[in-house]
Amino acid sequence: MPRTKSQSKESEILDAASRIFARRGFQDVLIEDVALEAGVGKGTIYRYFSTKDELYLAAVASGFSALNGRLSAALPQEGSSSRRLERLAEEALTFFWGKRYLIPLLYRMDPRFQPQQGEMGRQREQLIVLIQETLADGIARREFRPMDTRIAAELFSGMLRAANLYRREGDSIQNLISELIGVFTRGIARPALPLPSRKAVPAAPVRTRPIRG
Repeated sequence: MPRTKSQSKESEILDAASRIFARRGFQDVLIEDVALEAGVGKGTIYRYFSTKDELYLAAVASGFSALNGRLSAALPQEGSSSRRLERLAEEALTFFWGKRYLIPLLYRMDPRFQPQQGEMGRQREQLIVLIQETLADGIARREFRPMDTRIAAELFSGMLRAANLYRREGDSIQNLISELIGVFTRGIARPALPLPSRKAVPAAPVRTRPIRG
């Protein structure tokens, strides 16, 4: 009698596969390596995934699905566009905080999976769409100035990845959010200092010459 599959076991295998594929790359990973990482037998891996290719694609898809599900559930709770943008940053940073290995796995797929790039691209696109919609809504509400929302969304997404990849030991999520939102919404230019007030100087009286007849 075949053993039944469980969602929890599949998730454990996908987490292990994500870690090891991110560390070594697709070509240098064997199914035995994933089994060792997951603490299961090689046969257990094959019960869930028939090939290494299938396992790799499932790991990538699982990462995007978890991230997009988290973001989609959180955003409707926020009223203003500014707060939605902060919540996007908070949820994305929190998701990757203990899983930085997922960033290169999700955003730099192995070249051999070029035929599947379309589907993976659509999943990756969901984050960009959420950011773009938030920015467009902010423009409509006059919270943000007019901009090319597509370019701005790509920039914001890149800032999120960079903040997680290059954060330091003492960084906190809240500090990174504050810095990221500040740079994105207010830029890096120093605010212009107000001009010193000057006292009004009374105008000199106008002298007129008498008209001689």
